[in-house]
Amino acid sequence: MSPKNSPRKNKKTIAASAILLVCLFPAKSAYPRLLGDAIKPFARIRGLYDSNVFRVRDRDQLKALTGDDRLSDFITVYSVGTTLRYGLPGYQSPDQSADQSVSLLLRTDSYRYGHYTGLNEDQEELQGDIAMRFLDRVSLRIEGGHSKLLEPRRDYQSALPSMIALNTAGIIIGYDLPSGLGAGAAFRRERLLYSIFADRDETTRDYSGALSYAPSPYSRFEISYERMSAGYDYPQPAFSSGGTGLGSGLIKSDNSGDAVKALVHKIFSPKTDLTLSAGYLRRSYQFGIRSFGGLIWSAGLDFRATGKLRLFALAARQLHDEVFENQFYSVNDSFAAGAGYRMTGKIKASLSGTVLNRSFRGAAATGTPERRDTICLLKESIGWRPEKGLSFDLSCRYEVRHSNSEGFDFRDNEVGLTAGYEF
Repeated sequence: MSPKNSPRKNKKTIAASAILLVCLFPAKSAYPRLLGDAIKPFARIRGLYDSNVFRVRDRDQLKALTGDDRLSDFITVYSVGTTLRYGLPGYQSPDQSADQSVSLLLRTDSYRYGHYTGLNEDQEELQGDIAMRFLDRVSLRIEGGHSKLLEPRRDYQSALPSMIALNTAGIIIGYDLPSGLGAGAAFRRERLLYSIFADRDETTRDYSGALSYAPSPYSRFEISYERMSAGYDYPQPAFSSGGTGLGSGLIKSDNSGDAVKALVHKIFSPKTDLTLSAGYLRRSYQFGIRSFGGLIWSAGLDFRATGKLRLFALAARQLHDEVFENQFYSVNDSFAAGAGYRMTGKIKASLSGTVLNRSFRGAAATGTPERRDTICLLKESIGWRPEKGLSFDLSCRYEVRHSNSEGFDFRDNEVGLTAGYEF
């Protein structure tokens, strides 16, 4: 899939204007007091050094992609926004965990590059939800949002920035009995639009239901079923094999799928809890050769060693459909581990590492080699909160990808310093 000459530009939204207006209100004005101090504007500035902006193998590959051979750049990110949370009259649980409220997040981020100024872009995000509870048993949550976000560079290669416009809407209904039995149902719709990869524009719909049982506050069991569908606006490149029966030219990758999962969550002590889930996923396409299925699972352990030290580990297998030429789907096996340490009441640090083995399947049926990637990611950060509302964060990030396909290897280092204030 080749990019278009220039990305589609969205007009400035009302969200950005609303953020500016809210941030201009004095922090102690009558307006926030009227809502019970529910409005919390914030502002942040981040300086970032990125050693490999385009996630390429070397300068030669970068020169062929952009016409420039400078791998690194300095980036400044300006962020402003506000959160709003307002309690609604009605039922309130004794522990305040099931209150009725309206929540809203508005945020905009401006990315400004020192050398590659053609990559300058603005992200925007508007998310909201309404939570209600009736008769201490029935819960209802309605949520929706709009965002325009930068696609991670590891997921594509282009001299242009790829923006993803995402519109979401959903509803979640739950019913809980005093015996610990519960039932729930949910619907979610997502609309994705890509600025330079229009053949990936899609609409997804997910319907799900679950039955759960919590015999005590320390354990929970759940069985769920999910029905998924995805429809693409445009066809994708057909597979280049001579024996697939798909022909040449373009085909559409519309598909539907089903997933069944079982989950167990157990708290062994105030320090240790374990979450296990396992299930089966199946996706079906118009062209049967593209259909796939397999086991999916995850296992997570959280251990609070002391009042200051927290450790965690997570392993998982997931299956994802793909729209790249000659690749049907991918098997993603990951393992992550990390630690968080609170040095003082104002200083905390974290360290985490992730290894992801990603195997693209289906290429063997088309007569081309199957792509296999191994991605290693290491992140460290330290945060300081000298005063209420004021924060400083120093972060480091190292990422490397090894691939058996030509042109997908890269190494990248990032170092960032962030200063922020929440009014």
